[in-house]
Amino acid sequence: MRMKCPKCGTTVKDDAKFCFACGAKLEQPKALAEPEKIEVQHVKMKPEAPKAKKKGNNKKVGKIVVAVGVCAAVVVVGVNIVPRLTQTDNPCVYLSDGSYNLLTKMKKDSGVDFADGVSTAVFENSPYTIKGRTQFSPSGKYLYFYNNYDGNGGTLCRIRWDKIKKNSSGSRDYENIETIGSNISDTYNIYRLISDDEVIYKDTSDSLYYYNGEETTKIAKQAADFWVDENGRIVYTRKDDESGEVCTLFGVTTKEPDNKIKLASNIAWVVCADDLDNIFVRTNSGEDNMGVGVAGFDRDFQVLSKNSEVLSYKDDCIYYTDDSGDSLSLYDYVEGTDVIDTLKEPVEEDYQITQDKYEMLDEYSTLEDYEAIYTSCTKESMFTPDGENLEDQPEAEFQAFVKKYKNLENEDGYIQVTDEIKDELKNLAALYGEGYENEWQELCFGKKTETVTDEDAYNEAWDRYYKLYSAEDLCAQLKDENNAFPLKILYCYKNGETNVISKDVLQAYSLSNSIIYNTKDMVQEKVKLEDINDISDVRELFWIDYGKQNYFIRLSDDKQLQMSTEGAKYCKDQMDTDWGSISFAGNSVYINVENEKTGIASIKGDTIGAFDTIAEKSTTLSATETECYYVTTENPDDYYVDLYSDKDGKSTLLAQDITLQSVSVYEDGQILASTSPYNNNGYELSTLGKKGNMSYLADDVSAYLRLDEKNLLYISDGDLYLYDGEDTELLAYDVDCMWSRKSMNTKFTY
Repeated sequence: MRMKCPKCGTTVKDDAKFCFACGAKLEQPKALAEPEKIEVQHVKMKPEAPKAKKKGNNKKVGKIVVAVGVCAAVVVVGVNIVPRLTQTDNPCVYLSDGSYNLLTKMKKDSGVDFADGVSTAVFENSPYTIKGRTQFSPSGKYLYFYNNYDGNGGTLCRIRWDKIKKNSSGSRDYENIETIGSNISDTYNIYRLISDDEVIYKDTSDSLYYYNGEETTKIAKQAADFWVDENGRIVYTRKDDESGEVCTLFGVTTKEPDNKIKLASNIAWVVCADDLDNIFVRTNSGEDNMGVGVAGFDRDFQVLSKNSEVLSYKDDCIYYTDDSGDSLSLYDYVEGTDVIDTLKEPVEEDYQITQDKYEMLDEYSTLEDYEAIYTSCTKESMFTPDGENLEDQPEAEFQAFVKKYKNLENEDGYIQVTDEIKDELKNLAALYGEGYENEWQELCFGKKTETVTDEDAYNEAWDRYYKLYSAEDLCAQLKDENNAFPLKILYCYKNGETNVISKDVLQAYSLSNSIIYNTKDMVQEKVKLEDINDISDVRELFWIDYGKQNYFIRLSDDKQLQMSTEGAKYCKDQMDTDWGSISFAGNSVYINVENEKTGIASIKGDTIGAFDTIAEKSTTLSATETECYYVTTENPDDYYVDLYSDKDGKSTLLAQDITLQSVSVYEDGQILASTSPYNNNGYELSTLGKKGNMSYLADDVSAYLRLDEKNLLYISDGDLYLYDGEDTELLAYDVDCMWSRKSMNTKFTY
């Protein structure tokens, strides 16, 4: 008979080590000396309560004209009273109400509920954990999944999907489910497949295990991260201190799981393990310095640098910089330092100037004390107090005087008194004054020329003095060797060889698919001492300036390039912002600032040429080795955009009036895209029609899988649908996520 769990009574596989249902550890029964021949009885398990179904579906379903086709037929054959589902080319699995369901027959209610995955509440809190933990094995033979996930960990299981049974009673058939391990930790690297049968996984105690399809072997205790390859090689790190900042790297093979090899020690973390013969790591070099090293199964550990910055890596290649040992003195890039030797305090007498001063007169003033006598139509005088002037007086005689003489006012607003004007002033005083002698003088001002200090210039001189005085300390900092700007060497390590890309590098960093750097010879200018607040103002000289002829490495083929003078000018105008981007595709370079123009330049030899604008109000999304994808919109605040691809200056409109919630451009030219802003339920999904327009497919879409040229699975408002190019069919209610063995390849997604 089949084994039963002593804890919960569930029927499990004969060689199971753990109970699939409750996770209890199982002991194998002792073999009988003379086993009897018995007839196997198919035990009916207690049927589970049926799930409640939605009673209606008022969602509108689009009927789109694209390539017409149907799914391959799925045949159902009987095995006793338990029908089996025969193999289909592309099985699908979906999670509904916390349970996994197999879908081979694209018909409503044809899903086979075969295992518990996670409760709805836990799934809503950590949906990406479940989505990333479920997968088909390389050939599609097995489905690996996480069972009884509680938000912290769970049980790793697998099943041959073509052996999943649909019992007539509706109950699950657990006997074909293999429990690989329980208490599997909830980290990004829960498990990794080597082949259909082989898997590496880690439990909550950080122990690392290897399962070969029949038995489990413990690889290591206290493993941190781990990586595998298709040859059955495994590398993992072990933390050597409580902080986790120091690790040792080990290697082991599935053929000899007990024979571990130390690959590297005193490392901080693994940078890239795409190639287990060239594993790039960060090393602890002391004094907060981080180096780069390379380790591997068939090589000794090699430290490539002791104080470096990693720029880019892929497979067996890594770009990095290291200190050259040389540096640039900041003091050599400052002009005006000679004034320090002749610096003197400002003397007030050196800032004396002469200026005209106008004093109000009264009847007692002695006119001979002044160089000249003036009046004014617009200035307050003793005769017109309280802020008033002659122009403010309503009487006809005052208005006549203003009309006659106002245009004679000098730049200070005064009119020199002549005999004629003096007579008229006396007449005004007689008409509207108090009648005392010399009262007309109250309408006048006496001018004196005096020598005064130019306060603005004098204060500015003191400010400059204090700044230069403090610059003595600043100059000492500029001369300090500890503040010198280090020169770097740019290296490329590839397939066991280290090559120098450039010496005397000032700064280098990664762009989207390239590396940009500048060199010492590109800096010719200096900074004035009086313009420096601190030494960082000088260090800015050595930062990458997009207006110069910077150097680039195109990562697709490691080609070294330099910006032309014409290209640098365009680049400076466009990239003088934190939102700019530079991308390489084909034989072209693309420059874009979000919601601004997109420029393209051709590459001739090793030079990037002049740029031409190919789109206004545009944003670059991504660049592949051959194409650049960008969108345009008339209104940057609008959700709707038009999608283009460009190949070396030839732009093609791919889709109009889409939104960027989800966009997929497939290798066969088909496009699926959102055509509405996202809401809590999802987005409107549309597909590219024959005439090139986007045609509506469904509302409230949260996920989709294009299975083949004809069939599309999607989740709309929580329900699973199939669209076959002509019609849409509801397959299942209350679906959270889905997986398929195969799906159509995309060349661009966003």
